[in-house]
Amino acid sequence: MATQICFTLLTHCVRRAASRAELGAALEQAGIDLQMPVDEAGDLLIAMMYGITALHLANNPELPIGEGRFGRLIDQAVTLFLNGWKLDEGQTD
Repeated sequence: MATQICFTLLTHCVRRAASRAELGAALEQAGIDLQMPVDEAGDLLIAMMYGITALHLANNPELPIGEGRFGRLIDQAVTLFLNGWKLDEGQTD
């Protein structure tokens, strides 16, 4: 659960950060290494979020979030980011 909260906060921060440098500093202070520039990480996150959303709406608009061909991929996408950016339970508690 802590990883999902951390990922949600990271997503919000990337989209709303007044300064990417501030976000980078906050992530560094938290011990999170994105292994890429903050701008690229933000763009990747946004592309994944909007891509899955668009595909879900185009293919299964009648189904709730988390269901259907693309909607059910949300958990796997989150896990992919968490593992790639090493945001595991131990780091976020």
